[in-house]
Amino acid sequence: INSMDRVSNSNPPTFKTNTYKHSYNELLPSLLVAADLTDKLVLRFAAYRTYVRPQPRNVTPTTQISGGPSTYTVALGNVNIRPYTANSYDLSLEWYNRPNGLIAIDVYQKDVKGLITPLTGIANLCPSDATQWGLGHLSVNGTVCQSDIAGNPIVNISGNTNNPNPIRAQGLEFTAQQNLDFLPAPWDKLGGEVNYSHTTIHGINPDGSKAVLPGVSKNNYNLIAYYET
Repeated sequence: INSMDRVSNSNPPTFKTNTYKHSYNELLPSLLVAADLTDKLVLRFAAYRTYVRPQPRNVTPTTQISGGPSTYTVALGNVNIRPYTANSYDLSLEWYNRPNGLIAIDVYQKDVKGLITPLTGIANLCPSDATQWGLGHLSVNGTVCQSDIAGNPIVNISGNTNNPNPIRAQGLEFTAQQNLDFLPAPWDKLGGEVNYSHTTIHGINPDGSKAVLPGVSKNNYNLIAYYET
C-alpha cells in the first residue's frame, strides 16, 4: 500500500511516498467424515479452518476528511488490519426417505478470531483532540459529536479494526426436499424444498457492546417450489 505525504508547501508542492507492507500465511486443514448408518440414513461430520483477507477499502493508509461547514465526515485509515480466521464444525443427520427426497438436520458452530469490525466507543468516534484534522476539539452533545471550531460543526467518524475478542456463531438447520412423483400427471413433476436455520451470536465488541455478524440473521427461512421433467 502506498500513500503520499506533502513535504513542502512549494508551488507545486513536493511529496514523498510511504510504502506499507504486510505478509501473512495460514495453515488451513479440513476434515470430512461420512458414515452410512443404514441404506437411507447418513451421518456427516466436518471440521475446517478458513481465513478472510481484508477488503482493500478496509485497509487504507490515509485518513480522509470531507464535508463542511456544518458537518464533517472523517474516515480513519488503518494499515494494520489483519485477515480474520474461523474454525468451523458441522454435524448433520440425513435421511434419504425416497428417490430424490431428503430430510436433514444439522448443527454447526463457527469460532471467529480477529473479525474486522467498525470502530466503536467514544474514544474512537469522538476523541477530545481533533486538531490533527483541523477540527479543533470534540465533545459529545446529546447524540452527536461536535467540534468547537467556528460554527460548531458535527463530526462523524468511522473506521475499521480487528476485534480482539473471539466471536462464536452457533446454529441449528432443518432441510426437507421432496418430489411429488406419487401424484397423478401432470402434478407428478412438482417438487419443493423448505429450509429453516436458527443462528445465535456470542461475543462482545471492543467497547463491551454485543457483537453481531453482518448479513447473518437469527432466523432464516427458504421455500422453493419447482416443476421438473
